[in-house]
Amino acid sequence: MELELCETPPKEKPFQFSVRAMLIGVTILAVVLSLGGWAYRVMREEERINRCQHNLKQIAVALHNYHDVFRHFPAAFSAGPNGKPWHSWRVEILPFLEQGPLFKSYSFAEPWNGPINGKLTKAAPDCYRCPYDEGPATDTSYLAVAGPGTIWPDGKPTRFRDILDGTSYTIMIVEVANSGIHWMEPRDLRIDDMDFRVNGTPGKSVSSNHIQGAAVLFMDGHVELLGPDTATTKLESWLLVSDEAQQPRDTE
Repeated sequence: MELELCETPPKEKPFQFSVRAMLIGVTILAVVLSLGGWAYRVMREEERINRCQHNLKQIAVALHNYHDVFRHFPAAFSAGPNGKPWHSWRVEILPFLEQGPLFKSYSFAEPWNGPINGKLTKAAPDCYRCPYDEGPATDTSYLAVAGPGTIWPDGKPTRFRDILDGTSYTIMIVEVANSGIHWMEPRDLRIDDMDFRVNGTPGKSVSSNHIQGAAVLFMDGHVELLGPDTATTKLESWLLVSDEAQQPRDTE
């Protein structure tokens, strides 16, 4: 009887972790982390842009509802007994932003920064501020462009029927980063004193901290992002109620 010899199994080679494998692994990890960070930044930017656009659409609904009730939009400001601007359109539309209690707390018998109204300084509605704005929390990010030929003529209200160029070609509200304007303050951009370059002169131009551009609200309620390459002539035409308004500023 022959005995079968058992073969000895080959010894397993010990795990070898080469420097090359380590470098490849580190490189792959770095790429994955980099892509993850980039994706997070993109998602965060999109979220902030969406919130900014949503703010403007809320303001649009409030302005349109104001028009439905009063048959005109609010004036850019209402004056006090001394003839100076006392109250902003941003205060006038508070009831249409579901801010009835705040509106009732506001006193129209004194200026916006009077002793009673001064207590409301920190009560700004969230929709008056872009989440990317770096200015004080009491400042607004959204301004009207007021003055001759605009939908915000000095001390006068405007109606839909006054818009001759069409509501989809007429800007109602613009974004201004770090505006330096308190949300209750009856002050906005002036068409005869503004820079028509997007992200131009700080505080005097349509501007934002968004990568994709500054947000503007058109009268029909749609929102667009305007980049720095937007033609100044196009922006100015969108801010005027008609081509006829593009006359010298001192023309009646």
